Amino acid sequence: MSRKLSLVIISLIWTASMILALPCLFYSTTITGKYNGVTWTGCILVWPDNKLVGSPYDLW
Repeated sequence: MSRKLSLVIISLIWTASMILALPCLFYSTTITGKYNGVTWTGCILVWPDNKLVGSPYDLW
């Protein structure tokens, strides 16, 4: 395998990975809460149907 072909394959893998990660970029949000006096921050995915659990957009 030539160097040029290797770079093309690596570029294709990176591009595909970035495209597959786009839903996480678009639908991620942060939530904050308090537990035992400690404030915490979490990151969750909220799909367009606004269902946190059991959304048909999830890959079950």
